[in-house]
Amino acid sequence: MPNSPKFHIVAALNGQTLFGKRKKWLFAFLPMDKEQLRTFCFHFGLIVLCVSYVFAGAALFYWIEKPFEEARVLYTEEVVAASTAGFIESGVTVLTQSKDDFEAFNASMVDLVDEFTDAMFKLFKDPISANVFDQQFYNCCHLGQWTLESAVLFASTTVIPVGFGLVAPSTPLGRILLVLYAMVGIPIALMVTSDIGKFICGFIFKLLHDSPLWSMLVLMILLLSYPFLMGLIVSILSPMSIIDSVYYSIMCIFTIGYGDIFPPVPTPTLILLIVFGVTLVTVSVELVGSTIIHNVHYMGRQMSRAREIAGRVMKMAQKVNVNRGLSLGISQLGAFTRFGMTMDLNSMAVKNIPIRKETAFEPSIALDFVDFASTSGIFMDDSEAFEEL
Repeated sequence: MPNSPKFHIVAALNGQTLFGKRKKWLFAFLPMDKEQLRTFCFHFGLIVLCVSYVFAGAALFYWIEKPFEEARVLYTEEVVAASTAGFIESGVTVLTQSKDDFEAFNASMVDLVDEFTDAMFKLFKDPISANVFDQQFYNCCHLGQWTLESAVLFASTTVIPVGFGLVAPSTPLGRILLVLYAMVGIPIALMVTSDIGKFICGFIFKLLHDSPLWSMLVLMILLLSYPFLMGLIVSILSPMSIIDSVYYSIMCIFTIGYGDIFPPVPTPTLILLIVFGVTLVTVSVELVGSTIIHNVHYMGRQMSRAREIAGRVMKMAQKVNVNRGLSLGISQLGAFTRFGMTMDLNSMAVKNIPIRKETAFEPSIALDFVDFASTSGIFMDDSEAFEEL
């Protein structure tokens, strides 16, 4: 037994280690080893980096844009007060000068009203001045656009990126820094969402016993149902209707972000809903896209393999045809050889028949068959006749 004293004595005599390496006190209370802790710290560090980047950007833009907004609000209030006072003073002057001439009074007042409305519309072109008028009309007091919550929401929707456009930098420095901030922050946010999505995807795969089809089906169901769930939460936390809430949710999670609707929902809740929705969309698109691309590549590989097999079949067919041609040629050569041997035998048989020698000035007679047997003695050679004598 490993725990018996005899085992320990034998192990010590053989020079074996009785006990394993002890964990350091840092990992003694953790349910993971050093490698797992390193992996956990890496993924958790990405999340901390992204969150820190968002808060740092929010503080930076708040520090740049808030003083400019306050100065612009003061300028708007001064222009409105001066324009209103000038309009009233000019109206009183026109009234005292015209007296009973109503036509001259009306013409002068029309000009004064046009000047006053032109000044107001020029202020409306600026978003900060327009916000001053909106806040005075709806809330009877001014509420600034750049707050800590709005700055955090602005930084979050910049790196995700949704980009509502509810608040935006107005200073040249803020706009230049926004471009640089987005160029660095968007890749970080995409990396974090993809990393979180891989954990979610791995959990779903493990839950469904590594079935790609069922995993895709579950992700599609989650993707289609999440806008309605988010819309329900938004409609509960705000006075918006369910249709507007679902519309707003779809615009957020698919990173469309028109910014035409903004619910009065607490900023942390809204950011969490948007981040989870964007992560779900990223995971679904990545999984479905990779599966489709894998199937397309598989079909392409199969087509190339089928093309290769067809080429091999054609080569085999050509070889078979060549072999058949060779065999047929050899058989034909054999037939010609046999035919030639037959011709040789016939020629040898013909050579035994005596043939008349040609004589000078002999006329050519086209005869196919000549009987040499009856005249064989006439055409004998002189030497042969001499021998007979």
